[in-house]
Amino acid sequence: MPAESSIAHRAAQYPALDVVRGIAAMLVVVEHTRSMAWVSFSALPAAQHTTITKLIFLSTRLGQEAVLAFFMLSGFLVGGQVIRQAREKRFDLHNYAIDRCCRILPPLLPAALFAAFVGCIGYGQEVDVWQVVCNMTGLNGVLATTLPFDAPLWSLAYETWFYVLAGALAAIGIGRGNMGLMFALLAAMLAFCRLDASLILIWIAGACVSALPRPRRTSLVSLAGACILIGGVYALQLARPSQSFTTSGFPISLARGIFAAGFALLLPLLVSSPLNAALSRRAWVRRPFGFLAAMSYTLYLFHYPTLGLLELRFSPSAVSGRSIGVFGSGVVAALLISAGMYFLVERNTPHFRRWLRRKTSRDARELAEMPT
Repeated sequence: MPAESSIAHRAAQYPALDVVRGIAAMLVVVEHTRSMAWVSFSALPAAQHTTITKLIFLSTRLGQEAVLAFFMLSGFLVGGQVIRQAREKRFDLHNYAIDRCCRILPPLLPAALFAAFVGCIGYGQEVDVWQVVCNMTGLNGVLATTLPFDAPLWSLAYETWFYVLAGALAAIGIGRGNMGLMFALLAAMLAFCRLDASLILIWIAGACVSALPRPRRTSLVSLAGACILIGGVYALQLARPSQSFTTSGFPISLARGIFAAGFALLLPLLVSSPLNAALSRRAWVRRPFGFLAAMSYTLYLFHYPTLGLLELRFSPSAVSGRSIGVFGSGVVAALLISAGMYFLVERNTPHFRRWLRRKTSRDARELAEMPT
C-alpha cells in the first residue's frame, strides 16, 4: 500500500481523530471570526463585562491549542508512518516526497493567491510576488513574512519543514543518504534557526506515540493526560495577553509542552478500539465530523481571507443581535467557501498523486533504458 493511502487508511480507522480534527478546525475559525464580529473585551460597554461574555470570549480564543493538536496529529499519522517504514527498511523517499507535496501544495497555492487577491483588490495592498512565492513554498517566517490576509499560513512553514526533516532522517537512517539529503538537513536546520524550534518536539512527540506500543491501562493514562491537558490549556491562556482576565506571562514554550504532554497521553484512548468502534456505529457523529476532518486543511487555509472579504462590509462592534448574526454569517461563509475549494482541489489530489507517480516512474524507466 502506498504511503499516503496507508496514512489515509490509518486515519479512517479512527473516527475519534476525525472528531478532534473537526473541533480543532472550528476552534481556529471561531477565534478569527470573533475578531471580525466583535471589538476587544476592553472596548465593550461596561454593562457587557459579565461572566457570560467573559466565557464567550474565553471559549473563542482556543486557536493556538487547536494548532498544537494539528501538529500532534500530523506527527502521529505522518511521523509515525515514517518511523514504522524506516524500522522495516521499506521507506521510499520518492513516494514520500510526492505524497507530502501533493498533500500540502494543491490547496496551499490557490489559498496564497486568494489571500494576495484579498489584500490587493479589497484593501489596496501592493502584491509582493516574493512574499507570495515564499508562502506557497513553506518559506514564510524563514525568508519572508506570512501573508497578512492569511495569517494561519505561519503553521504551514513548520509543517513543510517537519516533513523535510523526517524524510531526510528516515532515508539516511536506512542507508540511502546522499549529498542532496545532507543539503535538505542543512536547509531544515537553518529554517528552524528562524522558526521556533521547540515546535519540532511537539510533532516528534506525536510520531513517537504512534510508534510506541499501546499502554495496558489506557484509562489511567488517559485520565492523567486529560488532567495535564487541562493544565496545558490553562497555561496557554495565561501565556497569551488577554483583556478579559489577568494573565501571568507564563512561558509560552513551557505551556505548549504541558499541552503536548497531555495530548500525547490522551492519544492511546483516541485510537483505542472500543471508543472508535462506538463512534463508528453512530452515523450522526461519524459523517459530519468525517467530512469536517476531511476538509479541515482547506478550511484552515481559506477561512481567514474569506473573513477578510467580509470585513469590508462589516465592522467589529459590541455584542448584540446584529453582531451575533455577523459572527454566524462569518462562520457559515468560511465553511461554504472552504467546502467549495475542498471539492474543487483537495478532494481531487489523490488523482493527481497517482498521475504523478506513474509519470515519474515512467520517466525514470525511460531514462534508465536510454543508450549510454
